[in-house]
Amino acid sequence: MTGNLFAGVALATSVGFAVMFVMIMLHLPQLVISLGLVAGIFITLVLIGGNTTYLLTNKGVERVVKPIALRSFGISHKQFFSLDKIKWYSTGSDMNRSYKEYDYLIIKFSGAGQKWKITGPMDEDSDFKTFLETFIKISEAYNLSMQPISGRMASKPEVRTHHSSIKRKKAFYETMFAKAFTLFLLVLLAAVLVFYFYNPHYLKLANIWRIMAIIVPGTLYMVYRTFIGKS
Repeated sequence: MTGNLFAGVALATSVGFAVMFVMIMLHLPQLVISLGLVAGIFITLVLIGGNTTYLLTNKGVERVVKPIALRSFGISHKQFFSLDKIKWYSTGSDMNRSYKEYDYLIIKFSGAGQKWKITGPMDEDSDFKTFLETFIKISEAYNLSMQPISGRMASKPEVRTHHSSIKRKKAFYETMFAKAFTLFLLVLLAAVLVFYFYNPHYLKLANIWRIMAIIVPGTLYMVYRTFIGKS
């Protein structure tokens, strides 16, 4: 399972640009400045990059990051959030730049201003699938424990500290916006074809093929994700 890759790359890029800015202020040669930019990004990625482990219990969720460069020193960064700090979660799948589908779990924490995105394959024996299924079961059990006690305990109501339940937030492809956007793409595709049919002299056939090469695959993928396939 992996953590927030985007945040790590953003931090490394910021450090690299900071190093480059200092070198520019020192009027160093252009080659040295370029090498400083690359070195700043690379060294930062080495220092912060590492193995991320997520631990789940009936009390909360913990993330342990062990930097590769500092592994021999036993240095790690731990974060723990109890279940009552989880505001919502969202599950689904998406496609990366290599056109490979991956599954994810997003956990949003209340009051902490943090959001974790955990990704991994949904293979039968994958750790990610086990983690996801266990997380959902623990969340459902927690929500059930937050419900008012009735029946045989009605004569002696139990006093509980109020906590919000853990909500499941819809994935993007499950939202009405995604469905409306998909319908818009279908209408746009039909409009382009109708316009070309009645006004072929306004658009060259080569341009139509270029437009179709962009709109058609994206539209078909959106139709599949929002109305046919899993979210």
